[in-house]
Amino acid sequence: MQQALVEKIKTVTTIRQAINGTQLRKFEKAFGATEAAQLICEMIISQARYFNLVATISIPQAFDLAEMILQDYSLLTVEDLAMMFREAKMMKDGYEKPYQRMDGRLVFSWLNTYLAERNNELDRMYENEKKELHNQAYEAAAVMLLKIPALQHLIEKKPENQNPVVRRTMENDLENVRKNMITFSEDELKKLRKRYEMYNLKGQYDEMIKDIENEIILRVSKKIKKSVNS
Repeated sequence: MQQALVEKIKTVTTIRQAINGTQLRKFEKAFGATEAAQLICEMIISQARYFNLVATISIPQAFDLAEMILQDYSLLTVEDLAMMFREAKMMKDGYEKPYQRMDGRLVFSWLNTYLAERNNELDRMYENEKKELHNQAYEAAAVMLLKIPALQHLIEKKPENQNPVVRRTMENDLENVRKNMITFSEDELKKLRKRYEMYNLKGQYDEMIKDIENEIILRVSKKIKKSVNS
């Protein structure tokens, strides 16, 4: 599994691709905490070897660091970490250069830089999505004006195998959550995510779950940034 994932990671070249990768928490749930930490540990060791530092990080130190990342950044994807290390290797703006040693402070500095880039990309994705939804809504409204008489019998017919009241309630919730995402507390967002996961039998709420998870990541990164700067 790890080898297949490593090969997949090599194809990721943008933050947008990384965002849609395999979440650390899901990898941990599927293969266990030790396997997940080992994967991150191997990334850290590989990064240290790349820079050929005088004082390299030891395997126990790398494993401890991997466990901390797994605990505090579990909503990030495996591809996010690979992308972060790639950007650090390329000495992108904002990524601190290692001189003699690589340690936890340096890696978390890279993480904060990457999270800022990731949040900017999420903002761009959100704006693009809003424009796309607006265009789709406009086109759908135009089509419905032409087809309402022909579709009236379908509108009046109750959907099979689904309570229409439950369906309308869930659809209304989607709209309300999207419009008022920033007003929910982190705990409320987690409860909402769990609720949509329970009803996500056909993948119809995949996008909503992803939006909620990205909002939680944004909140966590802001907390970490605030604590670092204080």
